[in-house]
Amino acid sequence: MRSVLILGGMLLMACSGCGAKPVSHNPGVEVFATQVTVTHKGKPVEGARVSFSSVDQQRSATGTTDAAGLAKLTTFDLHDGAVLGKHRVKIAKDEIEVIKEADLDDPTSQAEIKTVHHLPEKFGNYKSSGLNADVKNDPAGNSFAFDLK
Repeated sequence: MRSVLILGGMLLMACSGCGAKPVSHNPGVEVFATQVTVTHKGKPVEGARVSFSSVDQQRSATGTTDAAGLAKLTTFDLHDGAVLGKHRVKIAKDEIEVIKEADLDDPTSQAEIKTVHHLPEKFGNYKSSGLNADVKNDPAGNSFAFDLK
């Protein structure tokens, strides 16, 4: 009987976290579901980093586009959205290309790299992108589409 009680207690302890809500990182700021579709010359862009920067609050939201060019933005918790109001937007898809590897036997040797931009560079900067979005308190969520040319 004692072993049954011990086993039951251990099982209860093991399941004490079962069904628990995930911990939120949101300090109480209201966010609204926000998704963005990114195309370049009419075709979906996969792997683009989308960033919204609030004009009125010191909050930003980010997301990465999937194969359909769709990104769901995150401010605090995965895909929770963006804060209410006007945002500056930047979108970039870059990768680092190694031109020359560093010689590990030579401590003065340096690798040569270059950044490859898969979208026009101007869109990767808030000031030059010319992209804006106004996130609203809409129960259906907020959807924005940017065709970068």
